[in-house]
Amino acid sequence: MCKRNPVIEGLASSPECACGRSHFTCAVSALGECTCIPAQWQCDGDNDCGDHSDEDGCMLPTCSPLDFHCDNGKCIRRSWVCDGDNDCEDDSDEQDCPPRECEEDEFPCQNGYCIRSLWHCDGDNDCGDNSDEQCDTRKCSDKEFRCSDGSCIAEHWYCDGDTDCKDGSDEESCPSAVPAPPCNLEEFQCAYGRCILDIYHCDGDDDCGDWSDESDCSSHQPCRSGEFMCDSGLCINAGWRCDGDADCDDQSDERNCTTSMCTAEQFRCRSGRCVRLSWRCDGEDDCADNSDEENCENTGSPQCASDQFLCWNGRCIGQRKLCNGVNDCGDNSDESPQQNCRPRTGEESCNVNNGGCTQKCQMVRGAVQCTCHTGYRLTEDGRMCQDVNECAEEGYCSQGCTNSEGAFQCWCEAGYELRPDRRSCKALGPEPVLLFANRIDIRQVLPHRSEYTLLLNNLENAIALDFHHRRELVFWSDVTLDRILRANLNGSNVEEVVSTGLESPGGLAVDWVHDKLYWTDSGTSRIEVANLDGAHRKVLLWQNLEKPRAIALHPMEGTIYWTDWGNTPRIEASSMDGSGRRIIADTHLFWPNGLTIDYAGRRMYWVDAKHHVIERANLDGSHRKAVISQGLPHPFAITVFEDSLYWTDWHTKSINSANKFTGKNQEIIRNKLHFPMDIHTLHPQRQPAGKNRCGDNNGGCTHLCLPSGQNYTCACPTGFRKISSHACAQSKWV
Repeated sequence: MCKRNPVIEGLASSPECACGRSHFTCAVSALGECTCIPAQWQCDGDNDCGDHSDEDGCMLPTCSPLDFHCDNGKCIRRSWVCDGDNDCEDDSDEQDCPPRECEEDEFPCQNGYCIRSLWHCDGDNDCGDNSDEQCDTRKCSDKEFRCSDGSCIAEHWYCDGDTDCKDGSDEESCPSAVPAPPCNLEEFQCAYGRCILDIYHCDGDDDCGDWSDESDCSSHQPCRSGEFMCDSGLCINAGWRCDGDADCDDQSDERNCTTSMCTAEQFRCRSGRCVRLSWRCDGEDDCADNSDEENCENTGSPQCASDQFLCWNGRCIGQRKLCNGVNDCGDNSDESPQQNCRPRTGEESCNVNNGGCTQKCQMVRGAVQCTCHTGYRLTEDGRMCQDVNECAEEGYCSQGCTNSEGAFQCWCEAGYELRPDRRSCKALGPEPVLLFANRIDIRQVLPHRSEYTLLLNNLENAIALDFHHRRELVFWSDVTLDRILRANLNGSNVEEVVSTGLESPGGLAVDWVHDKLYWTDSGTSRIEVANLDGAHRKVLLWQNLEKPRAIALHPMEGTIYWTDWGNTPRIEASSMDGSGRRIIADTHLFWPNGLTIDYAGRRMYWVDAKHHVIERANLDGSHRKAVISQGLPHPFAITVFEDSLYWTDWHTKSINSANKFTGKNQEIIRNKLHFPMDIHTLHPQRQPAGKNRCGDNNGGCTHLCLPSGQNYTCACPTGFRKISSHACAQSKWV
């Protein structure tokens, strides 16, 4: 409590009390109390008294002509006034604003924003206050079942043994007295009545959902050389036996293990897991318990980042903490005369030369503290202000970013537009749909709401998947039939595209610009190409391939990307005619399964099922970074759209999502699936328009016209030979 002439902050019960010369006396409260605050807190733009009396009648700092002066003294960009955001933090930039009138094709948000009408009830919180998603529940058709959460599924999925509703309500209160219909001769009946293909009986996978298809399996097909047979009958790489990871669904590969199962080329982690010996002491936690980075000899002197200061004790601190009067190092080396730190005196004042500050000055604990306007930051000397390059922060803008002095501007690629937050981009066109292979069928799910539909069913073993949006086609591979098939996007008109010469076609990619189909085959160790109908089939790459798996195309640049999970795992690229082959990544890879390209972001993303990680890199392999490295039991396939990643996981039988920049905001889109395999985002912007290098006349080629960079090459199908630069003829020996 304040006495006469108090010298410390406090409260006074008498209105006659006065604070000391170094303090400011706030206005007397309704209870007759007054508050003392340090004198330098007066007119600093902050409401320290609580009643603004320390800021009344103050000469507020001058803002630049491009800025708006908030009531609290803060300077913000003038373009932020009346934009619906409380940028001033006292809401003064949103006062006395004229009512915003939305256009006829816009939806008025409750917070004053205007968004496109087609964004209303599309599953995205475009308004920012979710007022555009306060929608009536969609009515289910006569052939659909309504889940308890309001979503609709096919009527025949009710009580079929599969959890198709996200809340599981389609498998609740099912009649038990109804006998299960008999299965066909080529089918196996699960314990609870469901029918699955007989080829799935005793294959090591829980296809029934209760393991009844894997019980009483008296014999198994022998595994190949270099493979280990799980107790369930599943065959895995022999090198994965006793490596610390449960690769068998029944974990039998990690039973009865000794401590000497790692090879001479491997390092045994504390957990028992085996990692490559070359990963020991490389600065990365490959063991997941950091045991591969312990007891590493440090042969070099300690180093700090370029924006840090190396203390005498080896600690690193930010450069801006030098000479700030605080012992940040702990040994006071950041405040020593050797760093040209000048002694602090009581003579410092913002009234003299603005305290040496180039922009804003305030007194804190008796010392000058310089601050900067929005869009600037303090330099290392703590006095000068320099522009903040917001564009240097990854993900600050969804796509494009242009920096300017004290400001920045986000922009979007063609086919996208800025959301009301002025930083993220939303794709124009219909709502995105996740299209995924579920082994026995192909399904669609809307990622932002509980809408779930069947596209194709009664399939054998659908693995790889892709689509052609313009031609409304879906393609998939079946590794049991060893076929590549296609159908219309509505599920009609199923036909075979490639029916011979396949062994294990695990990857598939459509060139939507030049109308070509590419695929990988880990059985034949080849990458092949053909027309969309399978005609003019050609073996494109075969040398130095072991187990090619995922494949992705960039038709606008004329490039193929693929993964290989053989003995030397790697990600490679080449031109789409097979020339210019190059390695993108060949370190820290175990089992690179899924691969996708972010065309707007000019990056690639991939999953590694054995390393349990999702990574990204530039298209040339530079700036590689792990996006998610935890909670990934067995990721298989991946796709990207707008600011989100979507991937399937074999172990959790789920589809998941996360932010593509940070890996945060992880969410389960769908779980309890049968066996989710490949996945794609079905949307026009996932197949952006590009120049067809072959033109309308197939480039003058008699058979295949394949893009090569910005040009094209006339190529001959397998069994044909070139007779000129543009023509092919069948080889005599075929």
